[in-house]
Amino acid sequence: MNKLTIFLILIAYSFSLHAKPPILSSKELKNHPPRVTRTCCAFGTKMKLVVLPFIKLNHVIEFNNLGSHHYLGHRDEGNGILYSEKGGFIDLGHAREWADWTAFLYLHILEVANDPSSKKKLGIEGGMRFLELQNIDKLDTENKIKLAGKIAFDMSLWHEIATGYGVSVAPFISEKFSSFSAEDIYSNMLGIELSMQALQSPLDFEAAMTNLLNEKLLALRVVSKLEDTYAAFEQVESIWWSSDYGIPRNKVTLKRNYFETECIVPWVLPNQDTTIIPDELEVPVSTIEGMAFSNCYTLTIRPNRKIPVHKVLPKHAGRKISQKQFEYFTDDVRIHFNKSDVKRANKLKQV
Repeated sequence: MNKLTIFLILIAYSFSLHAKPPILSSKELKNHPPRVTRTCCAFGTKMKLVVLPFIKLNHVIEFNNLGSHHYLGHRDEGNGILYSEKGGFIDLGHAREWADWTAFLYLHILEVANDPSSKKKLGIEGGMRFLELQNIDKLDTENKIKLAGKIAFDMSLWHEIATGYGVSVAPFISEKFSSFSAEDIYSNMLGIELSMQALQSPLDFEAAMTNLLNEKLLALRVVSKLEDTYAAFEQVESIWWSSDYGIPRNKVTLKRNYFETECIVPWVLPNQDTTIIPDELEVPVSTIEGMAFSNCYTLTIRPNRKIPVHKVLPKHAGRKISQKQFEYFTDDVRIHFNKSDVKRANKLKQV
């Protein structure tokens, strides 16, 4: 290999690691991202509302209508659920939301790199969320981006936990029906993975996300027509979801996908060709050098009264919890839903 070739390789490598996150004002950096009203979907099609049963919710989208990605959303974005043979059902609203959070968290890490001792408020969801950073001076750009992805994933996991306990945006309307649904965990991590790639792209963040999302969905063998996604939903109706109940009844979700390992495997259709290998995603847990990201941050939640802290952690002092305890709450939510499923099954037997 001659010197010119080596030089070009080095230039290309350094260029590929040139992170270009969104450009935010000092005010935008000071505050956490606002709650965005992207379409995040119940798992199912043409779903009725309990209070207005004549209205049907339908958030299936066609690949050709993706539009461009915009940080914190835009009317030009296409959001909804579509099916892919290697990634299962994908909720684009979830993917885009956690992609944007990853970018924001990366910018925050850069902002406090020399003084990470400050505590950052990240808004309320089931309680106020706080972020504290440590040891980030030891991280290079690539690892800072991965750290942002890990924090974003933990925040997305907390979202699923909180909604499992009935936390919701709209007062008095539970979102239990959407907690840990079939596509959530994979969609969340997909957005985070693409955001981590976009932050290392020479393109602007939004342009990079637009390109990467299109390329990834094609690689996942996304179906091209609305009818194909509808058909996929029909195949798992009465298995993963039910059309017998209206939103917001949590009985519309029959099967839930919980986070159990750092390797996230998408749910594909049960009768799909087994030669098509599902595309797995890895949650970043440690730096390239082997240091655990858990040593670099603490995501603290001060839960509201909907979160049964002392029931789940009977020996826990106070009510504050961190990401290191999320697995216990995931298990508790799973137990709650499993008991509900058993009760429902017993009632059906008695009919």
